[in-house]
Amino acid sequence: MKHILVVDDEEGSRESLKAIFWNSYQVITTESAEKAVNYLKDRTFDLVILDILLPEKDGMQFLKEVRSLYPDVPVIMVSAVTSTKTMAEAIRLGAVDFISKPFEVHDVRTIAERAIAYSGMMRQIEVTRREKSLDYSKNSLIGETIAIRQVRDKAAQLASKQAPILILGESGTGKKLFVRHVHSTSQRSSHPLIILPCSSLPESMIEEEIFGRHSHSANTFELETLGRLDLAKSSTLLIQDVHVLSETLQQKLIDVTLNGSFRRVGGIQEIQTTASLAFTSASTDLDTFFNRQISEMYPNSIVLIPSLRDRKEDLALLSYFFLNSFKQTHSVAMSDIEIGATELIRKYNWPGNVKELKDTIEHIASIYPDQDCLKIEHLPCEIKNRIPLSITPSKAPNELRSLKHAVNELQRDLIIKALHKANGKQVGAAKILRTTPRILKTRMKQLNIQTIIK
Repeated sequence: MKHILVVDDEEGSRESLKAIFWNSYQVITTESAEKAVNYLKDRTFDLVILDILLPEKDGMQFLKEVRSLYPDVPVIMVSAVTSTKTMAEAIRLGAVDFISKPFEVHDVRTIAERAIAYSGMMRQIEVTRREKSLDYSKNSLIGETIAIRQVRDKAAQLASKQAPILILGESGTGKKLFVRHVHSTSQRSSHPLIILPCSSLPESMIEEEIFGRHSHSANTFELETLGRLDLAKSSTLLIQDVHVLSETLQQKLIDVTLNGSFRRVGGIQEIQTTASLAFTSASTDLDTFFNRQISEMYPNSIVLIPSLRDRKEDLALLSYFFLNSFKQTHSVAMSDIEIGATELIRKYNWPGNVKELKDTIEHIASIYPDQDCLKIEHLPCEIKNRIPLSITPSKAPNELRSLKHAVNELQRDLIIKALHKANGKQVGAAKILRTTPRILKTRMKQLNIQTIIK
């Protein structure tokens, strides 16, 4: 039988909630936060129902403590005094839902059962993700979304071919990792991958680095300086950020893919090469010179790596992978991520993509080496301070209201609650309210309700 902890200073409210759940759950009630902490230490609860107004401690502050100490336990807030600001703050601090007093029995049971079911599902998902993350190697393309599965399928196809590869994508998406994955699963895997980062070198140096140099001395002595193409003779040469190069140098690289040969800087002799060439570019525009040429000659060798915001379902799996990898290489205790932190990680847009996520996870693990769980409080401010829903308070004066004004306030409250349940999405809120999105949008405008999804 599942256990529910009710924390409320009103005896009538405690008894009412106990009566609602008595035949399906083991319910323990208490009037104080101090006693609630002792109960939470002694046993495992599947749900906490918490009153906002407690005698010796603010319910919001206690909510923060519960979410910090017991991140997997869902918390439902209860209050006779409701306001938009209070509801938004409770949800921001980790409450899964909000119940207003006096409450309907059916509504309370529905909300509670949904919270318990969701929490159980999330626990199982996190366990699966944690176990799944251990199966990946550092050269793996990590993820289970359709987008990343298609990228892995493409890597498997390209690993068995000799054609050049052009990998497109935003900075930090994992373009180099894709090449590593292809190389490690190809027949060239016994040889080291050769990498040339173009963005960090002047172009005059890049050309010599790639092709080498042919020099003549005063005594007609000829000197050959080897380039990266020589080093990658039986391997793969990755040229990063090819988009920063001039069209002249880009054309020379295209000629290598066509002819399988090149000339050294200052030389005239054609030198054969069997190196496999891979290029990365942050420019995803296929109309640029290099991208257009490669796509026309090798249409099946173009790969677009999706941004992290386009595969947010992979965020938790990636987070666990980076945490496990860092734990293996450094003396840190952190090996788990609380559900609330995972949810905030999922809501953040990650402009730096996978690289930003990796750096963030490793930074947290390094500055909290003795913590065994990554919690909301450990997240950077730009992640943990993002509130999914922001609602503009009513500007109506605090005076005796007319019937019309009272109706408006009631409708406003219903719309706000529906928007919270729909995560700020008007289509979902309209379904909850059994109206159309167009009518809801019009009514929101009339009642000065604004939603901002961050």
